[in-house]
Amino acid sequence: MARKAQTSKDADETSNVVEVRPATAFSLPSDPNLLVKKANEIIEACRASSAARAAYCRQLNAIIETGRQDGTRSLINMLYVHHDRLAAYLFSALGLKFAIDFENDYPLQILERAKVVARRLQRDFENLSADVSFGMGVFEALKYGACIFKQWPQQEGADRLPVIHHSLVMPWQFGVYNESIGELSRQPAMVETINLTLPEVWRRISHLPNASELFSRIKSHATRGQVADEFQSFFHQVLSTSTLNTSNTGLSRPTPGGVVQLNNDANYAMTGPSIAVDLIKMHELWLWDDRDYVTIQIIEPDILIAPIYKRTNLLAPGQLFTGLHPYTLIQPNKMAGYIWGRPEVVDLMEPQGLLSTWADDIKRLFGLQIDKIMAFSGADGVTDEVYDAFRAAGYINLGPNGAVNDLTPKLPPESLQMLQFIMKVIDMLGGFDNILSGQGEAGVRAGNHANTLMKTASPRIKDRSLTVERQCAEAADLRLALLELKDGRNYWTDPDKMAETSFLLSDLPEDRRVVVDGHSSSPIFSDDHKDLIGAAAKEGLVDGEYVLENLDFPNKDDAIRKWKIKQTQEAEERQKIMETLKADPAALVQYLKADKR
Repeated sequence: MARKAQTSKDADETSNVVEVRPATAFSLPSDPNLLVKKANEIIEACRASSAARAAYCRQLNAIIETGRQDGTRSLINMLYVHHDRLAAYLFSALGLKFAIDFENDYPLQILERAKVVARRLQRDFENLSADVSFGMGVFEALKYGACIFKQWPQQEGADRLPVIHHSLVMPWQFGVYNESIGELSRQPAMVETINLTLPEVWRRISHLPNASELFSRIKSHATRGQVADEFQSFFHQVLSTSTLNTSNTGLSRPTPGGVVQLNNDANYAMTGPSIAVDLIKMHELWLWDDRDYVTIQIIEPDILIAPIYKRTNLLAPGQLFTGLHPYTLIQPNKMAGYIWGRPEVVDLMEPQGLLSTWADDIKRLFGLQIDKIMAFSGADGVTDEVYDAFRAAGYINLGPNGAVNDLTPKLPPESLQMLQFIMKVIDMLGGFDNILSGQGEAGVRAGNHANTLMKTASPRIKDRSLTVERQCAEAADLRLALLELKDGRNYWTDPDKMAETSFLLSDLPEDRRVVVDGHSSSPIFSDDHKDLIGAAAKEGLVDGEYVLENLDFPNKDDAIRKWKIKQTQEAEERQKIMETLKADPAALVQYLKADKR
């Protein structure tokens, strides 16, 4: 939960602020030259493992995209499909619904405000496709172990209303001060490395008084032809006395930078966006001082573009104790003591390699059934030219003592069973070896039996789905905190009493937190969610408005409005009937009994 920001005046009046924050706090020098030197030291410490992680991610990407460790395309590649299917199970943008929860109990007015804010937040996620981008981040996190979802506000349009932009930051573009700490909120420092074009640089510095001079200095350090995805960013010259592996085959650890691939391995799996314009590398450093995160932006090698006048948090300038930074860690496979997590492909790459080898062997054997391996005995002069002529004519004359022997190895009858076996092993290791694969199971003829199997098989995926769900809620909580800071518009809970029920987003109590409502982000929970709401509605525990709000109905607002109008009309009709039956007590009693039924 993001803490409410305080102005400096509020901070002076607050003496009992208790926050769980990083134990390490940096003391930053005020002199710009010393600040750049200090910041570069921290950046270097944060990016200590970025080269090795970039090489590791490059290899993981090649394996998942091709099904082989050498980068050549496999006949049967199950890895990409597995990641795509698992990501869809863990998180789905369809039906994502947020709710605002509180630690304390509050009156109905606050709860109604929370419903309005949750709907505002949900629509903001949908309108800007943040939910779709988060789902893409889940897929990338399965590939590489982790992915970072970044959000930041910008004022746009004639009304200068805040728009919360977002992007995905790959793990090789990001570094942390202590990789043994598994949460970004406890990191004392973190850095993102960004490639900027010259127009993007000018947009960032144009408001500064010495913008032209600064832009000239920055332009002198521009480099053309860098790869935009940062996979190549770790290449540099090295001296080595050991034998270097210059191919992608059999790499158990990243090849040192500066090595050029000399063989003809296919690299089409590594295609990505390339920018043929001048690029500038910028480091955006977020570090914790004794009060809040401070943002430092440095363009290599030593050009400081933020802060210029005053150290501040660029998400909330001029405010204290926000604890805000723009990053949310997406990590389905968490690891204790390692922030970058565990890639999903670790247990699957060797079975996939075996599947690729067996598929090649079967293809080669099947081709031999047509080409044949023939042995000629008792005949002389059978050269390649003569044999080709035999094949073209369709017959052969070897004389009275000649014979032809077929030495072609037969295709083993177990070949297809072997492929099916290894594919089943891959599904088993990935958690899709049974009813979760979407196929029927032998001996299952009843829905109750299938539901039992589903509940038995799904806890492993449900655990990770719950982890991703909480990470999505953390991203939504950050978005709400940014809207509280930037959005000064009024909202209301009753359209008929707008003035009386008007409020600001920042009027919510401080103990609020955003949650994903009813496990709506994962398809695994969808049936349980619907069944629970249906059972509650049948027992009369919830009304129609609750059902409409929590199920995937189209045009919810219109449906809720019509439901309320219908309820009002039915209440008025009942009141009229009761007024009419007051003269006949017996008839009134019968009507009330029937109405209750």
